Amino acid sequence: MPPAEPAPDFNVRLLDKPQRRTEEGTEYDQWKAVADELKEAGYPTNLGASVGVDSFSDQLRKKARQLDQQIEKLITPLLSHNPAHVDEAIMTLRTAICQGMTKEKFEKLMSDHNFSLKCNVIWESDAIAYRCNTCSKTPCMSLCLNCFKGGNHEGHDVTRFFSREGGACDCGNEDVLKEPGFCTKHGKHAERPPPPPATIVSLSELILFRVLMVVLDHFRKQKHHQLFDVVPRYMLLPNVDQVCGAGKLIALLQECVDYGGPIRDAFARILIDREIYSSIWAVPSEDILDNYSTKSFREFREKHKWFEQNSREAMGHEMLPEYFSDFPKEKMKNTCFLHELLFWMRVHIFPQSLINLTLVFLGDTEYRDEFARRFFLLYPWTSESMKDACSYEGMDYRSISMASSRIIHISVQMLSSSALCSRLTDEINLPRLMFGSVSFLLLSGELKSVPIRPLGPRRRPSPSVESDLRRDMYPPDLRAAMDAVMRAAVNELEAGEDAMEIVMEADEQVEDVPLLEAEEPEAIPWRQQALPFASPDEEPRNNRPEASQVEEWYTVDVEKSKVLSNHGYWFAMGDTQNLLSHPEVVSKMCRDEKTMKTYFSVIEKMHCMDAISRIARGDHLPNERNDDYQRTLVLEYEMSASSMFNLVFGIVANGDDEAAAAFYDCCWESCKRWFQKMDLEHAGKPLQLGKSSVTFHLPLTRHLSTLLAYAHTLTSVRDRLNYLTKHENKELLHVMMLHPLRIQAARSEWAAGMWVRNGQQMRIPACLYTQTHMLFSYYMPDLDLLRLCAANLEAVEVIHSLFDSFSLGDVFKFKVESGPPFSGVLFSPIRARSLARIEWVDTLVFGCLRLIADVVLLPGVCEQTNEESMRDDIVCKLAIQEMPHSRLRQQMAEKGSHGAELVDEFFEKILAEVAVFSDPEKDESLDQGVYSLSNEAQIHHLCPLLVMGRSTSQRHAASAMQRLEIIERRMAGRPEHQFKNVWTPYRLPNMEKAMERRSEFVMGVYQLIINERLLETYCYILGKYKEDSDELERRLSGAAPSAVPHEFIFKEQTVQLVIYLLSAALLYMKTQPEGDVWRKRIHEDLKDLSDPESPERTLAISVLSIGSVLMSMNMKRGEISKKEEEKRVREMMREAVKGEIKDRIIAGTPSEYYGRLLAILYRDDNRFREMLDERYPEVVEAKMEVEEQVPKDDTPNLLIAKKRAAAEALRRRIMEDKKKQGEEMMKKLMEAEQMTQEDLDSLDVSDKTVEQYECPICGDETPASFDQPIGLLVYVQFNGSYLNSIDASVEDKSLIELDEELQKDGEAAKLRYQKHARFWRDINSEVEHMVAGDHSDLISTPSMVELKTCGHHAHISCLSQYRETIFNQRDQREGRYEVVYCPKCRFPTNGLLPLKVGTGVEVNMGESLKNGDSEGRLVVFDTLIKQLNQMKKTTLNVDEYEAESPSTLYSHSSIRHLVENNISTRGWDTEEFLKKRTHVFLQGLLMQNIDRSIFFDEIGVSPVRPKCIDLVTEHLNFHSALSLNNEELDLTMAHVRELLMEDPKELYEEPLMETDPMEGPSGLGGGGGDEKTAPGLSDEEMAILYPPKKAEDPDLSLDMQCALTSPSLSNDDRWKMFHLGIPHDEQGVNKLTRLRVRFSEDWKKRCKEGRVLDYDYRLPSLFCRPLSLATRMTSVMMSTELTKESMLESLRLVVRRLIVLAAVRWTVQICSRADYGRLREWAEEGGEREGRGMDRPRYLMGIRRVVARVFCSHPIIASMAKSLERSELPDFDESVMKPVHDLLTRIAQLWNEVRVMALPEGVKSARGMTREEVERHVLGATGIGVLPTYFVIAQWTLNAIKPLEYILQKKRMVMEEPCSYRPFLTLRLPEFYDDIFARYFGRTCRRCCKVPQNPMICLICSEMICLDSCCSGPMQSGETYLEPETHPCGVHLPFLALNSALIVLVKLKVDGLHPTCRASIWGSVYLDAHGEEDRNLRRGKPLKLAQKRVERLYRDFLEGDVESRSRVYSIHHLSIALRDSHYNFQ
Repeated sequence: MPPAEPAPDFNVRLLDKPQRRTEEGTEYDQWKAVADELKEAGYPTNLGASVGVDSFSDQLRKKARQLDQQIEKLITPLLSHNPAHVDEAIMTLRTAICQGMTKEKFEKLMSDHNFSLKCNVIWESDAIAYRCNTCSKTPCMSLCLNCFKGGNHEGHDVTRFFSREGGACDCGNEDVLKEPGFCTKHGKHAERPPPPPATIVSLSELILFRVLMVVLDHFRKQKHHQLFDVVPRYMLLPNVDQVCGAGKLIALLQECVDYGGPIRDAFARILIDREIYSSIWAVPSEDILDNYSTKSFREFREKHKWFEQNSREAMGHEMLPEYFSDFPKEKMKNTCFLHELLFWMRVHIFPQSLINLTLVFLGDTEYRDEFARRFFLLYPWTSESMKDACSYEGMDYRSISMASSRIIHISVQMLSSSALCSRLTDEINLPRLMFGSVSFLLLSGELKSVPIRPLGPRRRPSPSVESDLRRDMYPPDLRAAMDAVMRAAVNELEAGEDAMEIVMEADEQVEDVPLLEAEEPEAIPWRQQALPFASPDEEPRNNRPEASQVEEWYTVDVEKSKVLSNHGYWFAMGDTQNLLSHPEVVSKMCRDEKTMKTYFSVIEKMHCMDAISRIARGDHLPNERNDDYQRTLVLEYEMSASSMFNLVFGIVANGDDEAAAAFYDCCWESCKRWFQKMDLEHAGKPLQLGKSSVTFHLPLTRHLSTLLAYAHTLTSVRDRLNYLTKHENKELLHVMMLHPLRIQAARSEWAAGMWVRNGQQMRIPACLYTQTHMLFSYYMPDLDLLRLCAANLEAVEVIHSLFDSFSLGDVFKFKVESGPPFSGVLFSPIRARSLARIEWVDTLVFGCLRLIADVVLLPGVCEQTNEESMRDDIVCKLAIQEMPHSRLRQQMAEKGSHGAELVDEFFEKILAEVAVFSDPEKDESLDQGVYSLSNEAQIHHLCPLLVMGRSTSQRHAASAMQRLEIIERRMAGRPEHQFKNVWTPYRLPNMEKAMERRSEFVMGVYQLIINERLLETYCYILGKYKEDSDELERRLSGAAPSAVPHEFIFKEQTVQLVIYLLSAALLYMKTQPEGDVWRKRIHEDLKDLSDPESPERTLAISVLSIGSVLMSMNMKRGEISKKEEEKRVREMMREAVKGEIKDRIIAGTPSEYYGRLLAILYRDDNRFREMLDERYPEVVEAKMEVEEQVPKDDTPNLLIAKKRAAAEALRRRIMEDKKKQGEEMMKKLMEAEQMTQEDLDSLDVSDKTVEQYECPICGDETPASFDQPIGLLVYVQFNGSYLNSIDASVEDKSLIELDEELQKDGEAAKLRYQKHARFWRDINSEVEHMVAGDHSDLISTPSMVELKTCGHHAHISCLSQYRETIFNQRDQREGRYEVVYCPKCRFPTNGLLPLKVGTGVEVNMGESLKNGDSEGRLVVFDTLIKQLNQMKKTTLNVDEYEAESPSTLYSHSSIRHLVENNISTRGWDTEEFLKKRTHVFLQGLLMQNIDRSIFFDEIGVSPVRPKCIDLVTEHLNFHSALSLNNEELDLTMAHVRELLMEDPKELYEEPLMETDPMEGPSGLGGGGGDEKTAPGLSDEEMAILYPPKKAEDPDLSLDMQCALTSPSLSNDDRWKMFHLGIPHDEQGVNKLTRLRVRFSEDWKKRCKEGRVLDYDYRLPSLFCRPLSLATRMTSVMMSTELTKESMLESLRLVVRRLIVLAAVRWTVQICSRADYGRLREWAEEGGEREGRGMDRPRYLMGIRRVVARVFCSHPIIASMAKSLERSELPDFDESVMKPVHDLLTRIAQLWNEVRVMALPEGVKSARGMTREEVERHVLGATGIGVLPTYFVIAQWTLNAIKPLEYILQKKRMVMEEPCSYRPFLTLRLPEFYDDIFARYFGRTCRRCCKVPQNPMICLICSEMICLDSCCSGPMQSGETYLEPETHPCGVHLPFLALNSALIVLVKLKVDGLHPTCRASIWGSVYLDAHGEEDRNLRRGKPLKLAQKRVERLYRDFLEGDVESRSRVYSIHHLSIALRDSHYNFQ
């Protein structure tokens, strides 16, 4: 794992070297005795250099000086510059520290007396620790492994995690852990050992004291000339020893204190003993003892003067007066060793080794207090060092981050204790030190000046020169209109300040008006605004304000601050939050005025950070600083918001009025300083901000808002609230409201697209502002503040500010008494000041109204309980998006350090109530377990306002509304046309309940929704929408366009919100006594005063007028008349007012929601009721007839019935006439063809439909034909997963079981590796090449390439053009094969498999095949040889035989599209590959496809496309036979001849002359070589081979089925058949004879040149894989023109012989492993063995006897057998029958996929059938039938005897291959991941002997390997042992990444001639209780094996398509990908 600091640790384990135990032990015993005496006498620890020892005797002082000198001798070599001398000295010191004992004995002694109330275990970063959330008191508690196991945490909420900053075990610490969580060794009630003797470590104590002095001396030497270096160069050094040389000594000290017990306690006392430290420097003037002082003491004393002087100068830094004015300098004097050690530790930026050394003593309370006090007194200088390091150019972010982690590693140990923090606050004012350091870090650098221009009144524009210049920007035809607008604006401003119309002023930017391209002139009047953050270059030169008018407000410069960019403040931020988590500290801090001022001085500098100015025109913002934008928001969140919540919650928890008052007063003073910059006293009205700028950072007002929201019940807060709202200057409230209001307006502007040119500059803060975990830090405080201000200001002022912020002055013109006469919606892009585009208007209006609804109707923070607030938050999050448990929990806003505790209290309970869990275990998907909002929660808890306000974008809110719409439609249960337009279900609040909870200070906010100005706005919006609807209706009716252009402004969403707000306002009016008076406002006349003739315009009239539009929205347009539509609207209006008023959610369309408003008005407003009754009088209850009555279907019109009857009669007459014509035509044809009726009836007239295939490229449907070939779109890929199969006899073991076995026996891994199919494939490939040379592939066809298809087809020509079109459009890298995607399903394809094309001609040979096996075999032989000869002719001369073999020509021309550009052709010339390798390639695909089907069924996993697997087999089989080349055809004919050879008819002898040579291969004895005489065999061997002739030999009695049906031969003749060619003497005389066989004449005719035993010995059939032979024979047979029945019977005859051949093959393999004695036993045996007759076929014994006798008769094989020792062999019957059964299974699967014979119904694959069912299915009812005689078996064996002899001599190991394999993908995984993690974590790699940073576990062999460079393979540089070529387990490997629980699939890919390895991160098969992966184990929750995931892993592993859905990495980049995997996870 990575080190915890930039340089490695000091921990050099020198103490692990063996000790030297000699006679020195006696000397150390003497030293120990002296040390004991001095200890008992109370002699000082510093011995010879001590003063004040006069009270001791001279003898004792002499002993002390002598012991001191002896120790000096041990110490002196430590100062040497020779490392060897130092190492030797350390070894000696180790023995001395152990006081002469061995290390083990001394360690046990310390352990026996070891006790500590608190555990002292320390760990570094990335170490494993545990946390029990059930027992913890603080969220930062952690436990070591031993304490966790020793405590009672069963059933608790436990987390295992990687410690980021390092840590210490908290067991025994009552401040952070509950006592039940303590282990038995720690805490008050722990078992305590007996107290140790006082002198137990007397000598060790003295030596450690001197070693500590040497360590400090090293530091002093190194820093003698570098103490004031600005940047510590040591932080860049790779080794700490290069800094001070003390690394080995610190390791020695660490090793000693790790012994624990007395030696640890003694060293702790040395560190904090003030007397020891001070007595070193005290030198009496007349004490002669100093003459006896050792040299080291004198040097240490001399350097101490220098150290004290320089340390005092360093502590007197200039930062103290400014940031730490009241710092206690008097406490900074070094009074003990600990002080100086901490000083140097701070100078060196806290090296990890010193941290580990100093933290180990924290169990000692006195030491902990002293350590904490000194550490935090050094905190200012720690901040200084970190700031200097951040400013150093050579320092990187990682080094700074690691240094911060080390500081937190220390501080968190102290800050977790509330009592200690409270005590430190009293003693050294810890909060003041903390925030002073924060202030120094953030504010001592560069600050950014923000120009603040005073608030002021709007200036009156005048038609000046500037205006004339502005007019030049417009086209001439618009200048007149422009002048009119300007004059109207001037008149309006003169009318009064209450006018809301804000005309375009000369200083505003002109937005994107297409006609306006000229730039704005410089001379523009200046406009005063609060936040004009534009650059000075944009300001007018002649009209800029005076310098006195522009104030400067300084903020943190995030862009330039190195501390922020390097995150150098992180340690201080974390420490302050940990400190403020204690309420007692909060109370004390708030009472300290200086500390609060320091705190708010930091907050002030964050106020108004990162102000953004909108780019209205021109280019997009260049050089976006995305990191800076995010860093600014994160800074406020981490530093300001977290502290804010901690302070406020601490005040509320204590109920501390005084602290609350102090907090409020300091915050308010800071706010006033901000207000003063705006010059509020000279500001006019209305107060307004600039529209072109915004800042999202308002921490001052958010502090104030949060305090008022959470602490409003405290008396002091209520008093100040009362003063603020009633007595304070109301203008302050107005100003305080403007900036939060500007943020909400800017968000709406961003949503409208007005900030598009600002890009990420606006997008990032706008999204993060409402991001879930930041929501309560930004958005909610702003909303609460707006609510408070709006409630205590005049409603009209608030509305004015709202409209001005949202630029709605460009949209609305309001009626005023003294103003202009016109009012309403008067938007014009030409006149608009800000909204230059019409599409912006509705978004801004909607945003403004929604903000009003949020402020008024949504509950504030103080109006809800924590549970209710959290429920709303969870519902909103789940409504926007389904989430897994961890992500949802992570996004919950944690307010302060204890926020997690508040969340955990209700989180699970609420989640169970409102969410539904989707378990990933229900299917094989890789989705996480997610929670979705339940239907009930969406109906009863979902509030659209909350969702919209808390969504980061409109898209998120829209997705939530779409889900809710689905539920609404389901609830409604109406036809789609009646429910096509669904409105957002806004919830009407329960006004009485809401008002009860609302504070009196914000009760006035309801005045907003009943304000006249807002109601007037509603009227204008509804009226404008009605006008727009009428105009749209007019245009749809085809009327001529109007001369006056009409602008469609408002959308339906705005109208809906108006109706909702109006409904809420009416409900509020009903609850108030003044409700009747307020309701009159909706009847006030707002008509245009400029037109006295205009009709009355009131809000009530607008509501009624809009009804017809809303009620008719869901009606079918065009299906009913306008009159009927009006009638339905009238009915709906009457029904609406009679309905029940629903306050909550309703499911429906605009008619329902509008009807609710009507019902409220009709119920509460008498005047409106009269208006409605007058407009819509009473109607009849009965339903009006809306359509004319239509006759029903069951009463047809009589006229129609007559016409139908006549048509039917005419049709019958026509059919009868055609039938007669057909009969006459058929009779004529029969006469012409001379056919009888019987011949005609025998014809097959069934409809044989030709299947049509659709080509998605051209769109045509055509059959497969020679003229227009069409094929399957396929993907050919390399897949070696099947080679991971393992020997079926190997026991199935789990990962843990196999690892246990391998740990006991390291050689077991090699033995297990030899059980895998891949190992034997490699062995066989060598042997096959030795035997067959270039034809080796025909022995065992390569099966590592597979073919997949999506099932779609394409013409070859179309695909070629399609591919050419695609790849011509983009460059192709050399060597990359072309992959295109299926046009239909986007399936990747790299080839096309041409479909099989049949000739339609079929021959039936059924009768000839039924004449017996012998004759049938000859028929099959003739058929195969004939077809092969025809293929050979076609191959040799294609043109000549083109007409006779169209299929062959078609296959040769079309198969190119599969082979060409494929992975198997890499390195081959295409034409050469097509000639030599096509058949092997296709047959390999065929075999792989068969294995794939069976493999899937065996492991119980369904493939991705189960119906597409067997689509390709038939076509592969077709092309496989037709692609045989000339040599392959010759070999195939030889195999057919050998396989189907005939049994001999008779046997006879003839004398052998001595001069006659033996006929080599033509005789059965050809395997014996050139020997002319019998080999020299012993008498015993001769007796076996040549037994005396008997009338009936029992050994040769054929008890198999073949004895009953084979040709008639005597037993004696049959016996002789096994010894043909072997000379023997019948009479006992050496007479050479030769046995001859005679075959039938039919067989001789069929054999080549009449030589029946002449075979092609290049490739004997016995050496071919039986499945390879079966597929080739099937392919050739199916290429013939046989009927399906004839083909099946022919193939059965071939398979019967093939089964026997397979049995002989495996018998030969077993016999090759047997010794000679066992072969002799098998050769002698006869008949069946007892008890085995029913367990196996009867012919197995005879086969073994034949093979054994052949082996015994062969001299070389027999001699090799004699050299073997007898060993255990596998069971013979199982070794033969299991592979035979596997062969039959694959043949059955093959026949099923090539459509020869389907599998039984209900069987997925042939593997699902029993052995008897498979035999019956493949072989038929007769079974294996007539078996070949022993002669054939002997002949097969002898044909292969020569290559077999060669194999046994060169590669005998090949005969050890298992007889059968079972599917094996991975080892069984344990149920719980902790079992794996606990077993492998921390284990050293057996190759590099190191603990790997990235351990990987092979799931095939259970070995743990490194992903690091330390395990590079020897073959290639950079090739790791993880790569399949190097790793022994295969070419497709699954690994488990231990530290991330992820499965990594490593695959060997073929790229050109060079194989390359690629790795894919698949995912994890271990999920937590919520169905989630825990990538990188970040959450640390218990993980359990998900069985569905395992099945999915198996499927993906077999499919080999992981790369298509996951990114592929090289092996060298895999570690980075694993590290970042949790970031890349969706």
